[in-house]
Amino acid sequence: MNVLLGILQGLLGVLYLVGGGMKVFMWTFPILTPIAAIGLAVEGVLFAGLHYKYAERSPMMFSLVLAALAAFVAYGRFVLTPL
Repeated sequence: MNVLLGILQGLLGVLYLVGGGMKVFMWTFPILTPIAAIGLAVEGVLFAGLHYKYAERSPMMFSLVLAALAAFVAYGRFVLTPL
């Protein structure tokens, strides 16, 4: 069990360093921004559907607004200023 946790800690440490490197070297993979925005938009719509199912209106609107903002970013990055 301790060996598995050590391996997991090592992998998470590498992931942490890669994430920090992406903040410094953003221009290396600019295509990741609109792809992440599409993922967030899809996730927001799915969560809005879940909130609608349980009649939770306020979180549903919040999820839809965030999904619309993410879709706007994806549209802007893919269509208005293609990379």
